[in-house]
Amino acid sequence: MYALYIEINRKRFSLGKEQNKYYQDMLQNIKDNINEWSKFEFTAKLMKLREIVSGFVINKDGTITDFDTSKNKVLEDCFEEVGDYLFSNVRMQVEI
Repeated sequence: MYALYIEINRKRFSLGKEQNKYYQDMLQNIKDNINEWSKFEFTAKLMKLREIVSGFVINKDGTITDFDTSKNKVLEDCFEEVGDYLFSNVRMQVEI
């Protein structure tokens, strides 16, 4: 019998100046209007927050605004920390 151990580490990163402004504006919009929206509208706004934190936002006109963020650097650092261990563990689980 094999056991799979998963360790979850949360990493913090800083939002860029423009990204933080979009985030704070959307957060305030949610706080101001939460009782007026349907569940669908509220969920759409939460998804918009996820877009912003991910490093981009799709505007109403269909254009995409990309943000400068340290998220990619944090992700690269995570891959360097993990190294081959993650991949060998996954191969081991697949072979089972």
